[in-house]
Amino acid sequence: MLNNAGQEAKISIGNIVAILIGLVIVGSCVFAAFKLCQDTIAAKDILEEAINLRDEGRYQEAIDKYLEIPKEYSLSLNKGKYLTKLLDGFPQEEVFKTALNLREKYEKQKERYFIDIAIDLYEYLEKEYPELAIEAEIEKINAEIEKMEEPIEARIYVEKTKKGLNGDSEVTIFHEAGDEIEVLFSGPSSKRIKVPDGESGTVLLTPGEYTIGIKDANPSNKVEIRSNSYTAILEANKSYKHKLIFETIPSF
Repeated sequence: MLNNAGQEAKISIGNIVAILIGLVIVGSCVFAAFKLCQDTIAAKDILEEAINLRDEGRYQEAIDKYLEIPKEYSLSLNKGKYLTKLLDGFPQEEVFKTALNLREKYEKQKERYFIDIAIDLYEYLEKEYPELAIEAEIEKINAEIEKMEEPIEARIYVEKTKKGLNGDSEVTIFHEAGDEIEVLFSGPSSKRIKVPDGESGTVLLTPGEYTIGIKDANPSNKVEIRSNSYTAILEANKSYKHKLIFETIPSF
């Protein structure tokens, strides 16, 4: 009898503990849902204020107001949708101007969300205005390089070539970083290419001085490649081989 009573007591205590844990989990979920709802409402209020500023022609102030959404309400999702709704009333030249102002703010304050929103603005222009896609892509490349970290080490070999380059410069990028990389060229002719691990990629460029940015082409993969950049001067009718040496970070 005593053993049965003891077992029943243990079961009762176990049930109580399970119920308490369940209540904690449910309470946490309810709180998270309530917080998300609050943040979303607050984000929409901020968006409406930003739209009012836009309609008054105060475009930079409208973007500054919009920036309060990711800065103060990190749980309010659909920020991309909010940004598109705001930009739909912007003149094209104001989108470019606002993006440039954000890049200048990033240069001074090193707050990543400034440069990230600037890149979002260029992507918006590429998507909504095909006639501006080339100009927006060039500026997006410049912005992506600006947010990169310390310079990468690159071994650069110059080859005399008998190829008919017609006044261009030829650059071949080779790397063994453990994953595919994206290479961004910012200079007289801005371009981007992807180079698989252990392989090479070749591009023809207008001669001149370039900043060459390297980033992980697949950030979700197991090996994270630090985003870095370096500079190079390319001469006409010359072929260059760039072997990249940079740090990789194992993802756990």
